[in-house]
Amino acid sequence: MHSTKILKANDSATRIENNTDLVTEILIRLPVKSLLRFKCVSKTCLSLISNPDFCHRRNHSLTISALLLLINPHSHHTSQYEILNLDKTNSFLCNKILYFQGIKILQSCCGLLLCCGYSPEQRSKNYYVYNPIITNLEKSFDLLPNQDGRFYNRIFGMVLAYDPLTSPHYKVIGVRRSRHKFHFVIDIFSSQTTSWKRFTGKTPFEEDECVDFNGGVFCNGVIFWKTGSENTLLCFELEIERVRKFAGPENGDFLSVRIDFIGASRRNFHVLCSCKKGIDYTEYFVYEMNHDLSGWILKYRFNFDAVAISCSVTKVPTSSELFSVFRVLAIVVAEKAEDSFLVFHMAGKLIRYNLNDKSFRSLYHFDPNI
Repeated sequence: MHSTKILKANDSATRIENNTDLVTEILIRLPVKSLLRFKCVSKTCLSLISNPDFCHRRNHSLTISALLLLINPHSHHTSQYEILNLDKTNSFLCNKILYFQGIKILQSCCGLLLCCGYSPEQRSKNYYVYNPIITNLEKSFDLLPNQDGRFYNRIFGMVLAYDPLTSPHYKVIGVRRSRHKFHFVIDIFSSQTTSWKRFTGKTPFEEDECVDFNGGVFCNGVIFWKTGSENTLLCFELEIERVRKFAGPENGDFLSVRIDFIGASRRNFHVLCSCKKGIDYTEYFVYEMNHDLSGWILKYRFNFDAVAISCSVTKVPTSSELFSVFRVLAIVVAEKAEDSFLVFHMAGKLIRYNLNDKSFRSLYHFDPNI
């Protein structure tokens, strides 16, 4: 009797395992740590979890849920960040304020924060990776080791790369000036090895190219940077450790296309471009990059005339003036087109601009006395 029950149980388990649709539906609902364990259970689970379609379905709702606003930018001691909730369904993010003593947040990536602080004793900067989920403050901060005595004094930019669906470990990429004039060095820190290593491949750029290394964005295993060229990106493919330049979107209806902002949403990389028509950049486009880096997809097209008027900007800014009064903070391309939006700062306000119906509303008013 006991053997019969075991045989029936094994038969049921085999039927479930052979039903890949059912197994996929089960796996999609599991937390990330459980998924990483299930990769070791069977070849079937490993194949399903590693499939790009599974990653897309698992993260179909993964998007930017909040913004961190530094509300005392002139303080040299305590940094105070207010969490601006963009997700109405997530009450956990409401009315939260973070305080950091002598540390500023540089970047966020899938829940982890890359931070920087100045050490008066060492007369240099220290870099940390902060996990806000860990309640023990000492354990929540990972201090990155200094590779050599003057490593952080020559830093041009640091980027955090973390994808919990593919690995529990993160990497930090540091770009710094070489001892040789007009050359850069790329160093890679791995939380798995807790050490730095030098990138030894070719770097197709030099110091005078004005690459924005402070504004790097990580998405699908690739780090992207804006360059001094209007419509060119620099990308670093982490898995194969290759650096190359990448052409931005083209639009034959305009004289030129300029990339003004880069960002990631729902595991997709996006750029905001201003396009020159006549004597000025008058129209704006949001493009999405194909996952295989093969090209671009046009997602949205719009202008800011109505928004500028509503924000009491008496004159719609020209392209050269625009980013002195207008700063994009986030592009959120949602699963449903009507839910996609842009968040930007203009005239002392944070504006949420719907990319589908062109409606907008104020999210936050900055204190003019700060």
